[in-house]
Amino acid sequence: MVTKSICCRAFKTLGFVIQTSKNFKLTTSLKTLYCSLLRFLLEYASVLWDPYTTADSSHL
Repeated sequence: MVTKSICCRAFKTLGFVIQTSKNFKLTTSLKTLYCSLLRFLLEYASVLWDPYTTADSSHL
């Protein structure tokens, strides 16, 4: 359940990043957006909700 909500939020944020950065030419700016917005969502408290099944791991 937790994994689905985290994946849903991550996909929504990814869509926002893609729409916002269509005209970006520097890869460093894309990497900064990814690391600050998406990676944060996927790594936050990962010790607590560690996906223990293969299905949850493949979602992420």
